[in-house]
Amino acid sequence: MRATKKIAKRLKDPNIDQESAATFSKLIDALDGRDKFDIGRLFKLNYNDFELSLTLLVDWRLHQFAKPAGGLKQVLDETVQDNHHWH
Repeated sequence: MRATKKIAKRLKDPNIDQESAATFSKLIDALDGRDKFDIGRLFKLNYNDFELSLTLLVDWRLHQFAKPAGGLKQVLDETVQDNHHWH
């Protein structure tokens, strides 16, 4: 999922604000079925993060039946780990 990789990169960005990071985390939890999500949080994001969250929703919808057992959190964690191996 390309959006997951972009979110993993964004979450490592030292300039990301706490609210945006929390919104991405809550959205991922909700898409994995672990939590509810207030869609209004998306409208508080800057435009680029808002667009990234929409891309995540599209990716999730396209791949929801093929997601790994650990869900999006697992994909995000694996992406972060893979990125550490490259640096």
